[in-house]
Amino acid sequence: MSLPPVIPITAYMLETATNCEDGSYMFNNVVLALVSVQGRVLRVRHNEITSSFEVNDSTGSLGIVAWNSANSEDLGKDIEEGKFYHFIGQIRTLVGRRCVSLEAYNEITNANQILFNICNTIHTDLAIKDSQRASSAGVTAEGFERSASNSVASALNLATPVVLDTLTPMHKTVYTIIRDNVGPEERGCHVLDIVRILKAELGPQGTSLRSEELGTVIDALIQDHGLVFTSLDDQYFFVADE
Repeated sequence: MSLPPVIPITAYMLETATNCEDGSYMFNNVVLALVSVQGRVLRVRHNEITSSFEVNDSTGSLGIVAWNSANSEDLGKDIEEGKFYHFIGQIRTLVGRRCVSLEAYNEITNANQILFNICNTIHTDLAIKDSQRASSAGVTAEGFERSASNSVASALNLATPVVLDTLTPMHKTVYTIIRDNVGPEERGCHVLDIVRILKAELGPQGTSLRSEELGTVIDALIQDHGLVFTSLDDQYFFVADE
């Protein structure tokens, strides 16, 4: 399995990561070259050299630092206290404290993004651990991918009913199809099965649904609502149980 270029972490993971001799940081034997964190900004401080932000992500507090330069003098200037943000950067140590040197960020305006990032962090951590176990035990990648995915589904369990109330009828229909048709050995619901069932349930409306429109619906369930995840490959999908 290839790890994402940006590793999602928490404040706790930042504090417990191993500081290597070459100055890099590792967590669960994985180098944290570029990381992402999200949380609520508690405090903002600006000076001529840096803009610093104290962020809480529910596992603890961590510092985010933006260095002023000719190319990034406005980086972080619009970050406000009390709002939620998603930050990307590299781990550094400043005045004896670990922090994230800011490279990019965006404000979180949809509560589902918070849930999605939490689950993404859990999934990445579990996938790393399970891949290491799989390597030592000879387990196939397919096996540990499914195990990690099922753990994420459990983490989503409590929040699912609330999020479902915000879905459109079409999104609910696709969500229900994926939920109820996981296939043999819980491999997930194949996109062709989604199309077949939509045609049977919706009649002419389902028959006329273009692949691009279905892709938009599935992408929204993944990106906007955090309810659907890819399973073994991009053709299979699964959801958290209600």
